[in-house]
Amino acid sequence: MFQAPPGATEQRTAELRRPRRLTIPEAQERAPFIVLVPARVPPSWQMTCTLVESSGRRGAPTEVKLRYRSGDGHEDLSISEIALDERSQHHYDTVAADGKWEDRPYDNGVLRVRPPDWGQAQTYLERDGTFALLVSNALTNAQVAAIAAGLKPAPSATRS
Repeated sequence: MFQAPPGATEQRTAELRRPRRLTIPEAQERAPFIVLVPARVPPSWQMTCTLVESSGRRGAPTEVKLRYRSGDGHEDLSISEIALDERSQHHYDTVAADGKWEDRPYDNGVLRVRPPDWGQAQTYLERDGTFALLVSNALTNAQVAAIAAGLKPAPSATRS
């Protein structure tokens, strides 16, 4: 039988970083950072918002994941967000630091975009204390970068 080391508290597996499906305003209320959302998406796209809260114990930060999919299933976009000051606790720190990004200035700063030969459209940005990584298997780099440039703070349940 397993025994926790002295001073450690017991934590059940089901309590560790369990994803929760929420509305965007609910996720904004729970996230310790500003959740960024696209200014516009095509009306036929469906969205799923998932919040994965930090367990506090494993060191992984709270993360919000927005997944968009076109009605016919041919287009997709994934936006993963964490607090910028917690990026070093996540594998996104390695992704951002690998040097295989091109800088693209936009109104609110700089987008980092993968080169065209990367094979998958990826863009990340740091804005309002949030690190956001956008990925698509169907959209072009230019399309994903345009969506990233238009990200805006999400409404919250109390200020919507």
